[in-house]
Amino acid sequence: MDIHLQPTAPVYLYTPQLGRVLQVIPPPNAQHPFVDFNGPERFILGAYLAYCQVSPIYCPDYVLVNSLDGVLPVVGTLAIPHHDETLFHTVYKKQFGDSDFLRAIDAQFCRPNGAGMIIPVWQFSSTIENRLSDMHKVVRGCIRLDDFSGGGTVQEQEARIKALFDSFNPSDQQDIEQAIAELVELHMFRELMWMATFQTVISLAEGTRDGRVADLFPQEVRGENLALAKCFAATLLTIIYHTFHLGQPLKTRGRKPGAVYCIILTAITHMYANLKQYPTFMKTMVGLTFLRAPNVLPMDPKIQAPKVSAYEKRARTVADCSPIKQVEVNLPDLPYAEFTSIRYARTTEIVDNRCFL
Repeated sequence: MDIHLQPTAPVYLYTPQLGRVLQVIPPPNAQHPFVDFNGPERFILGAYLAYCQVSPIYCPDYVLVNSLDGVLPVVGTLAIPHHDETLFHTVYKKQFGDSDFLRAIDAQFCRPNGAGMIIPVWQFSSTIENRLSDMHKVVRGCIRLDDFSGGGTVQEQEARIKALFDSFNPSDQQDIEQAIAELVELHMFRELMWMATFQTVISLAEGTRDGRVADLFPQEVRGENLALAKCFAATLLTIIYHTFHLGQPLKTRGRKPGAVYCIILTAITHMYANLKQYPTFMKTMVGLTFLRAPNVLPMDPKIQAPKVSAYEKRARTVADCSPIKQVEVNLPDLPYAEFTSIRYARTTEIVDNRCFL
């Protein structure tokens, strides 16, 4: 088979018989080790390994990529535009442990976006990661809102959490997609979006202008289908799942955040590709990109409750929030963008040849 890679690129081969990932070392001046490979087995590109660079993992075609989950930790998903579609590959960490090393990688680590342009992604992910503790608190506060459990008892709230949490643990794709469709309809998801990237930040733009983090990364927030971008939505849903997991009794088994992120991303991809099956979901995901201040409470992470209205001297309720309104918008800007990110537009001009495709 023909593999179009640089001959010097490291190649890692997963061997199911050994349960290990081995590095293939070709002889000096040799071609890529799998070019013109004519053995009894056919090897396919199954996933990638990451540690200060991204390298391919080739697997025998009878091996499912998911079988790697028990061997290597998942640290993300690589999106590669290919003709008229986008191919998604799981990215595993080269060594055992968590994904702490990602925090040390500078913004010259890049990947192509849906339009095939090279853009940095770790800065956007770091923005969410830096507020992770507050986002957990927002989720916990939203559990007490009327739209989550109908204002029921603590036991009823815990039962709803358990039901949603359990939906992501089995391998039933339909249960996972149904749970996703339920979660994005909750006010909790709006508050999490607001906390992560949609609220106005003082002196964000050039240190002088107020703006939203979302406006710096419009194509990371909204996809080409005008709905909420899959990776962004999957990140927020993973945070909700992880918060639910932290609230379960000690030693309750669940999926690691990296693994559940990939599962959610796969599910959203399928849901976007089957609009007739999920018409309400698609309408909601498009509408969420128009989120504004009147559509949220907002939540106060410190007290895990809605902020007190300065005019009415009382805590706001979901009933006080206005419905989301949609307006005409020019691509690639987000609806209600407070500024156009010149820095974002110049991204493709400043990246160097160390970025990977």
